[in-house]
Amino acid sequence: MSTELNALYASENLGSTGPIVTGSETPGTTTMGIKSKAATKVASMLIKSGDKTVDILRSMGLLDAATAKSFKKVSGKLGNFVDTLASAGDSAAAMARSQLPGKLKSWGVTNKGTQEMIVNAVSYAIRAADWIFL
Repeated sequence: MSTELNALYASENLGSTGPIVTGSETPGTTTMGIKSKAATKVASMLIKSGDKTVDILRSMGLLDAATAKSFKKVSGKLGNFVDTLASAGDSAAAMARSQLPGKLKSWGVTNKGTQEMIVNAVSYAIRAADWIFL
């Protein structure tokens, strides 16, 4: 999944599907900076390519049809939320898991099962992006 999300990000932001240079080869790059970049990329994908991102998550079995519909409706808000977690580094996925249910409820996603599936998918996407940049 991380490869698919990486390719989607590259095609949306760089106009190619080639490898993304992460800056990890640069001396002085810290893990915190890399982790922040990962969360920022996930946020960007949700904002710019929400439908494509949802399709990838659905094909991976992380979303069912009903949840995918709800996810698409709030994908921009999810992206903005994930962007606020960029400075959290390693804690971004855990913070998403703890804070997202309340946010989703305020955005009109009231079904607890749907909330949990969206939270799991967002958390997984953040972790997958982290794996790309390790």
